Amino acid sequence: MIPARTLRREPVTFIAYATAAYFTLVLNVIGPALPHLRAELGLRYAEAALHTSAFALGMMLCGLFGERVVRLLGRRRAVWIGAVGMAVGLTLLVFAPTAPIGIAGCGLMGLVGTLQLVVMPAVISERHGDSRVIAFSEQNIVAMLGALIAPLAVAAAVAAGSWRIAGVVGWIGAIAMALLFLRVQFPATPPPPPRGEATLPGRYWALWSLLLLTVATEFCMMVWGPSYLEAVLGLPRDMAVVAGAAFPLGMVLGRVAGTLLLRRVPEERLVLPSIALAFCGFLLFWKAPAALLALAGLLVAGLGIANLYPCGIALALASAGRATTAAAARASLGSGFAILSAPLALGALADTVGLALAYAVVPFLLAGAAAAFALSRRPTATAPAKAG
Repeated sequence: MIPARTLRREPVTFIAYATAAYFTLVLNVIGPALPHLRAELGLRYAEAALHTSAFALGMMLCGLFGERVVRLLGRRRAVWIGAVGMAVGLTLLVFAPTAPIGIAGCGLMGLVGTLQLVVMPAVISERHGDSRVIAFSEQNIVAMLGALIAPLAVAAAVAAGSWRIAGVVGWIGAIAMALLFLRVQFPATPPPPPRGEATLPGRYWALWSLLLLTVATEFCMMVWGPSYLEAVLGLPRDMAVVAGAAFPLGMVLGRVAGTLLLRRVPEERLVLPSIALAFCGFLLFWKAPAALLALAGLLVAGLGIANLYPCGIALALASAGRATTAAAARASLGSGFAILSAPLALGALADTVGLALAYAVVPFLLAGAAAAFALSRRPTATAPAKAG
């Protein structure tokens, strides 16, 4: 236990929460849209997975070069350009007559929209210090509300006549944020740290690996969960899309609980229990003989995954010293690689051995995450390992 931590929420904190919700909402329209897109365009699993892979590739490029772009544009302008990029990319995806146009839209979302993820974690870390993990947890609760709304938005669009109507949520979200937060000022981008302090330590890269593996697990569940419920357990497509919301619902509930726990419990003490809970939930989902048990497994897996990202990013940025913008950018690079590789690999494997057997990759991802966290706790992990 630690003394109770408190959080002072400022206007820039609230815009951090709003941009996270917006980013997650738009991103998570892709997964529920994929069954409809596959049906209309006749795509195989691996071809459909190229949409999330294009998003991830754009995210990786932004993770490599976004720090320089933010320094050139300024934080405030970079965030708003990112919001517009997400809306334009989603429009291209949902109204695309062919797969390449939709894939290009996803790539645009990742490349430009990720500027928000380069800016906001660094701002939160700089403004809130030791309470950063509470801010990250609250931010991710709001973000998961966006993930929860996304499948419901697609289902509502289907009920209204076409799943493609869901594309308007990008513009609705961007306009709503502009009306609420357009005049909010951002703290200036700090000057680059001296060369000796710009190197990210080995502990950061171990925690970076933890983030990569947990994001990979999250997106395997988020992207292919609805398809698993349809193809393996026999739920009708529209019902499977809505039922897939059990996973983000579990994440929302887990992050609400995590916000309360993290006021008293150090974030490093939540990591391994969370991985264990995610593993148990996944096994229930994967081996369930009926849809109702699978939904319970999705919910429990979401509860376990919920606090791994906020705890991981807080620990990673805390280990980075003054190089917070570089650390946030590299974290986006890792997340992008996870989103690029994991759903694509699982989709390609599903085309060969079936979706049920392909899901066997998830326990290995979680085991790797536990090993990465254990490595970050070693005393030698504080030594510099790689330039940031």
